[in-house]
Amino acid sequence: MAAVVSVTIALEGTSVSEPDAVLTVTEVSEYLKLAESTVYRLAKEHKLPCRKVGGAWRFSRKAIDDWLAQAPVEDIGRQKKQG
Repeated sequence: MAAVVSVTIALEGTSVSEPDAVLTVTEVSEYLKLAESTVYRLAKEHKLPCRKVGGAWRFSRKAIDDWLAQAPVEDIGRQKKQG
């Protein structure tokens, strides 16, 4: 069973720790400790649970937490090198 760690990041008066929070790319990047470009790529490849709202990517905190808990342990963020 995977353990989920609670993390609180204060960004512009919002709390990412709220389970019903809707997060931006920047917030997800900080929450998952990934580069924003990686978050964009994973969103475009449908590897992160997200939606486009008015042309901008939005992420449900609960969906991200569920994804983290259920995703198999693998290197999701890295692209495989060809060669």
